[in-house]
Amino acid sequence: PGSAAAAAASSTTSAQLKRILAGLQAEGDESRQLGSLMQLCEMLSIGTEDSLAAFPIDAFVPLLVGLLREEDGPGASPEVMLLAARALANLVDVLPSACSSVVHYGAIPCFCARLLTIEYMDLAEQSLQALRKISLEHPTACLRAGALMAVLSYLDFFSTGVQRVALSTAANICRKLPSDASEFVMEAVPLLTNLLHHHDSKVLEHASVCLTRIAEAFAHHPEKLDELCNHGLVAQAANLVSISNSPGQTSLSTSTYTGLIRLLSTCASGSLLAAKTLLLLGISGTIKEILSGSGLVAGTSVAPALSRPADQMFEIVSLADDLLPHLPVGIISLPTNCRVFIKGSSTRRPAPTKQDGAGSTENERSGHESLLQEHPELLQQFGMDLLPVMTQVCSPFYFLLMNFVYELLDLFFVLMLNNLFYRTGVRFKCKCTNTP
Repeated sequence: PGSAAAAAASSTTSAQLKRILAGLQAEGDESRQLGSLMQLCEMLSIGTEDSLAAFPIDAFVPLLVGLLREEDGPGASPEVMLLAARALANLVDVLPSACSSVVHYGAIPCFCARLLTIEYMDLAEQSLQALRKISLEHPTACLRAGALMAVLSYLDFFSTGVQRVALSTAANICRKLPSDASEFVMEAVPLLTNLLHHHDSKVLEHASVCLTRIAEAFAHHPEKLDELCNHGLVAQAANLVSISNSPGQTSLSTSTYTGLIRLLSTCASGSLLAAKTLLLLGISGTIKEILSGSGLVAGTSVAPALSRPADQMFEIVSLADDLLPHLPVGIISLPTNCRVFIKGSSTRRPAPTKQDGAGSTENERSGHESLLQEHPELLQQFGMDLLPVMTQVCSPFYFLLMNFVYELLDLFFVLMLNNLFYRTGVRFKCKCTNTP
C-alpha cells in the first residue's frame, strides 16, 4: 500500500509539472504564465528533495532564466520576472543539485542586472536572495559575473536586514579567490572599506571578512596590497581595534576583532605602505595596551570576562612580528613542533608561490629594514612600547615572542653599528686572493 501511494503521488506530481511547464511555454499569454509560476513557486516552497527527486531541472531552468531576462522585450511584466526569480531561488534551496544548472544557463548575470539597474525593489531583493544561495556553491562564477559589485553598488537602497544578506553574499564570493581576482575585487574595496564605519555589527563583520579574504589572496603581491591599502583601509581597521575606541570595540564580536587584527597583520607583512601607516598611527601603543590588559603579562591579572582567546592573542603578537623584517633563515633554530609559530611557517598564510622567487622574502626584509632605518624615531618608539611587555608575556607563543625580540634587537644592533660607522668614519676594505 505504501509503495502504491508513493507511485500515485509521483504520478500526480509529474502530471502537475507537465501542466506548469506547458503554461510557462505559452508565450504571449501572460496570465497563464503567471498562474504557472505561482503554482511552481508554491510546489517548490513546500516540496522536499525526496518529493522532487524527479524534477526536470534542464527543462525548467532555461525557461525561468528566459523569463527573468525578458525586461527588454515587448510587454515585459515585472510580476513574471519576480516569480521567475523566486522560482529559481526556491529551486536552488530545495534541490542543491540544481545550482549548477542555474549557473550553466546564465542566471547569475540576470540577477546581477536586476541589482545594477533597480527598477523594482521586490525583484532586486529576490535577486539578492538567489545570489546568496548560489554564492555558497559557486563563488567564483559569481565573482566573474560581476556579482560582488552588483550586491554592493546600491546598498543604501535596502533595509538593514537586506544589507546583511548583501554582505553575507559578498563574503561568500570572496572565498577561495582565483589568481586573477584583482580585476574583479579592487573596484569593491572602497565600498567595503567605507562599510567598516557601518552602524550594524553584522554588516561590519561581513565587510571585514571580505577585506581579510582579499588581503590574504594578495599576501605575496606587494603592489596589489599597496593598492588595497590606498583607500584608508589600514587607518580605519587600526581605529576599530584600538583600545581607546571602546564604543567601537564593544560592538565587535570576538571573531570580527580577530579578523581585523589578521587583516592588519597580512597588510603589514606584505605592504610597506601599510607597515609605515601603522607605525605612524602608533600601532605599537595599541598592541602594548592590548597585551597589558590581556592577563598574559607576568604580575598582572584581569577578570575572566576580559580575557582574550588564544587565537586572538596569536594574531596580535603576529601583527607586531609582521611589522619587523624577517630574520634570515637559520638565525634561530627551533624545535620542529614549534615552527608553526614562526613567521613564514604559520599555517594561516600560504607559502610564497614559485613565481615570487627565492628573493621575495629577502626583498620584503630589505624593504621593512630600510623603512625602519630611514625612520629611527619609529623604531625607537616601537621598541620602547613593545620590548618590555613582550619579554613579560607568558603565553604558548613563546617562540613567536622570542622571534620578535631577536628581530627587534637585530634591527637596533644594525642601526647602532650604522651610527657608529657614520660618526667614526670607519670604512671596511676587503682584499680577496685566488689561492687554491
